[in-house]
Amino acid sequence: MTDDLKPTPETLDKGTFDTPQIDARTNRKAYRRLDTFQVLLRDGKIERAHNEAAQDFIRHYFGVQRRDVRLSTEAIRQIDTTDGGFPAWQLHGAKLHEAREALTQDEYTAMEILAENEGRTRDDQISILQLGHTLSGYKKREAAMGYAVRLVEGALERLAILWGHKAKPHRMVG
Repeated sequence: MTDDLKPTPETLDKGTFDTPQIDARTNRKAYRRLDTFQVLLRDGKIERAHNEAAQDFIRHYFGVQRRDVRLSTEAIRQIDTTDGGFPAWQLHGAKLHEAREALTQDEYTAMEILAENEGRTRDDQISILQLGHTLSGYKKREAAMGYAVRLVEGALERLAILWGHKAKPHRMVG
């Protein structure tokens, strides 16, 4: 039955997918497409709050371009409706401005590049490794990968705190 529900080869070429899985912890009856941040979460390289911040960044990134990024669930913040007479794209722009102010230039560039991966075919996507090579200049695979993961993790940590997905760390006075 799952072979009947399997995405077409063309769709599979457009990204990474979780396969159907039903067990004590998971009840996934269909294939699910994963973006770069969800792959990092699955691999244990970022936390759940980081993934939530990444999904917000992607939504604001495309929302400022006047794309329809409304969410289908009522439980999520309704930033996509007009608030106080401002169009939704302006609210997305304000959130992106907050992100730009909170992140370093390399962190913001990395987030933009990874957000742009949405909708690209797998062959056209920029991988974490390519991102590390590009932004760090490191030639060795391990160094470039480590740089990119730390860069993205640092950016997501700041965004998660900024946008309320994670509590601000307390400083110990001693």
